[in-house]
Amino acid sequence: PPAPPPTGATGTVITGALNVRTGPGIGFGAFTTISNGATVTLLGRNNDASWVKVILPDGRQGWVNASFLSTSVPVGNLPVINL
Repeated sequence: PPAPPPTGATGTVITGALNVRTGPGIGFGAFTTISNGATVTLLGRNNDASWVKVILPDGRQGWVNASFLSTSVPVGNLPVINL
């Protein structure tokens, strides 16, 4: 199993509306959006750290583009999550 994410690892949305997708890439469907300033919990990342798996404030999990988050820890320090 992947290593647990750093305790308290969070990200804040720094764009108008960020798509939350079912997987790490634009080829995966978006199931919701989160607004600028929203905070999410970071779970892990894909191999090149361009996408981050997050827990939304409502408890759902999904993937967001890492470039639209301001994170409390370097994205590269998160565990890799393979699909």
